Amino acid sequence: MKRFIPFILFFASLQILAQSYQIGNISTTYVDPERNNRNIPTEIFYPASQAGANVPVADGMFPVIVFGHGFVMVYSAYQYLWQALVPQGYIVVLPKTEGSFSPNHLNLGLDLAFLINKMKSEGMSESSVFYGKISANSAMMGHSMGGGASFLGAASNPAVTTLVTFAAAETNPSAIAAAANVQAATLVFAGQNDCVTPPPQHQIPMYQALQNEKKIMITINGGGHCFFADYNFFCSIGEGTCSPSPTITREQQQQTVLSFLLPFFDFQLKGNFNSWQNFRNLLSSSQTITYQDGWTNLPAQQGKLLNEGWNSLSYPVNPVEHTFKLQFAGLTEHIVRFTDYADISFSGEDIPSNFFISPDEGYVLKMTQEAMLHYAGYEHANKTYTLEEGWNILPVLSTTPADPALLFAAGIDHLVMVKEIAGNNLYWPEFNIQTLDELIPGNAYWVKVDQQITIEFE
Repeated sequence: MKRFIPFILFFASLQILAQSYQIGNISTTYVDPERNNRNIPTEIFYPASQAGANVPVADGMFPVIVFGHGFVMVYSAYQYLWQALVPQGYIVVLPKTEGSFSPNHLNLGLDLAFLINKMKSEGMSESSVFYGKISANSAMMGHSMGGGASFLGAASNPAVTTLVTFAAAETNPSAIAAAANVQAATLVFAGQNDCVTPPPQHQIPMYQALQNEKKIMITINGGGHCFFADYNFFCSIGEGTCSPSPTITREQQQQTVLSFLLPFFDFQLKGNFNSWQNFRNLLSSSQTITYQDGWTNLPAQQGKLLNEGWNSLSYPVNPVEHTFKLQFAGLTEHIVRFTDYADISFSGEDIPSNFFISPDEGYVLKMTQEAMLHYAGYEHANKTYTLEEGWNILPVLSTTPADPALLFAAGIDHLVMVKEIAGNNLYWPEFNIQTLDELIPGNAYWVKVDQQITIEFE
């Protein structure tokens, strides 16, 4: 017999453990100049220090989640989602377009894609209430028609980090066809007893069409179509005309959704590796779901010891969290200087409002005391690096040490020197000097070349 924790107790536990923020709300209308100045009325729910409309955004930087509604459904039908997500530090954005009985699916998908970019620009605009509040990662999410439209939107916007859909419906143009062009990590939810958008005709073909290496499909046992939302008259009328019916309650289905969604987002949008492990453990142990696992590009946890004084830094894996203030949370007060000796240089007291780590570059930093930097990420998709004539800071784009003689073999005639940044070892082939035997992952190195060359890490 399946057992469910009562939803009220489950939700209360979320509030006790994680409710750091109140919920603020802004109602606004954005204009997309690329589509004949299309108006996009939008509701935004965001972390605040006090609840209410138009209250100040809380201190911090937060991922954006843009959500597409179902057919003839209103944004308020998804209150359970923003009430669970916003207190844990997410900005939830809901467009109110295409709510008629003859919606344009592509326009809804493009509205979702537009709002991802718009919120990022709001984070960069000093005149916006969201200035300096938007972190690097973003998610697109949707239910039913909005789920299918989310595939359309994600396929058109490579800036989307993560895609999550609930009972996604096939659309016109085809969400199934669009799935092949989605680059974002994707979590597909389906209801076993969904008679409105049955999984074999809708969610399963979408999942199978995804070409990326980060995808999972979760089917909720006994779950229905409309229970992915709060009560909505039109949705319930539609579901009432078909069979089979759900065999679990709305509260049970939403409890199951949140039990997976919250740790998934905590990793995919914030980089908390423990949450990834919790999500995987729940997948394998839960009695409330079945799942298909196509997540073959597995993340790895990394640790970098930063010594007192000068250090070099590079990223052997591409970090999930690129937002500097979040990646270095708890360490910034010990940073005397962080620089690439080209475009950036700051201390822990004057970090730029919107500085995001470039994971394929090298950095130099000085610390007042020893500290450990922890992060999680995925293997670099591109391990080539181009060195310009003169001095460069070379990152190590590999999780295994590299022999400098082998790494520079193809361009050895143009290599002058490789040297430690925080040390004295070097590789100086012209004079047959090699006290630097290997390039260590997590470190960066001074490299001088007499013309542009490109190298590739294994």
